[in-house]
Amino acid sequence: GQLDTFKAVIKLKEKYPNITIQMDGGIHNDNVEDVSNAGVDSAVVGSAIYGTGNASDNLLELKALAGR
Repeated sequence: GQLDTFKAVIKLKEKYPNITIQMDGGIHNDNVEDVSNAGVDSAVVGSAIYGTGNASDNLLELKALAGR
């Protein structure tokens, strides 16, 4: 599950601190902070931006939640 994925990302970052990690799928407002905190450098998001509302506003909100 998601928790196992976050643990794997944390372990990768500990072993290879300069590696760039990108995550794709299932990223939304409810988990983007956890994704960022785990060490993911970039996230591929689709429905979280284009699903409902204004895409630009949705992107800004995701970036704010991720602390970026």
